[in-house]
Order: sequence, then structure tokens, then C-alpha cells
Amino acid sequence: MRVSVSVGGLLAASALWGCMGGSSGFVPDVATARKIACHAIHKQFPNGRGDCSDMAVSLNDGVWYVETVLPPGYVGGGPNVELAQKDGRILNLYLTQ
Repeated sequence: MRVSVSVGGLLAASALWGCMGGSSGFVPDVATARKIACHAIHKQFPNGRGDCSDMAVSLNDGVWYVETVLPPGYVGGGPNVELAQKDGRILNLYLTQ
């Protein structure tokens, strides 16, 4: 099952975190990508996961991928977010199972 969402208010939130401009784009680092993704997850799924610190974050071709990581031996899934490094747009927000 995939659930897609666009969260416009995240651009303003990102600007408050001081992420605007620079050669590394609007979302310059792992910590910022994780914060934006976590905000999007909580906005879409308010009763969902509480902590995003264990999510894997990677950058590939200007897209940040913030993904749920399960412990070895666990079966299931969770929320995943793809966001644009250049402007902080949420490109995709979906659940895996």
C-alpha cells in the first residue's frame, strides 16, 4: 500500500530551521532531512511512530530518502519519505509492509 501526500507547510518550517540557500540546497544535511520527513510523517499519521531517530537517511541525485529500518528478524514496514534537496518538497510519502 502506498499513500502519497504533499505537505506545503514544510517549506516554511524548513526555513525556520535555517536551511535555506547555499550550494547544498534547501535541505543541506541528514539531520534536516530527517526533521522534515518526521514532521511530514506526524502530520499525515498523527498516531504513528513517535521517534524518527532510527530511520535511515540517504541522498541520491538530489533526492533525500528517509526510510524505516526494522531490526534483524522483524517482519513489517513503516513510513518512508522522499524529499527534494533543492527546495524541500515532499516528493513521496508512503508506507511499506
